Amino acid sequence: MSNLEKVQELYGAFGRGEIEPVLAALAPDVEWVEGDIEGLAYRGAHHGPEAVGRDVFAQIPGAYESFELVPQEWVDGGDTIVMLGRVTVRLDGRESSQSVAHVWKFQDGKITRFESFQDTLATARVLGAVA
Repeated sequence: MSNLEKVQELYGAFGRGEIEPVLAALAPDVEWVEGDIEGLAYRGAHHGPEAVGRDVFAQIPGAYESFELVPQEWVDGGDTIVMLGRVTVRLDGRESSQSVAHVWKFQDGKITRFESFQDTLATARVLGAVA
């Protein structure tokens, strides 16, 4: 299975609420980087699968009333996979739908780095952190 196919399967698992397959695909020293978004409980860098599970995935349900991620395009660079898509978040009557890019880095079949890029100001507004 190619790295692209692995990542596509992980998005499917995440969409079904299955986090274990995502964590199992991570290298022991993975660096997981979320945007530095004011008010976001899981912002910044997280290291190791346990931290990603506890400090990122366990926090997402409490961060928003609604979170929807829709992959739209894939870029296959072998050991670097990029997902381009849309993320829509809602909280307390505020909503943002925006472009998002996720960059996945692989080494020896394991994910060694993930980084998310999105409109940090729009997300902070939904979270009520800025006006």
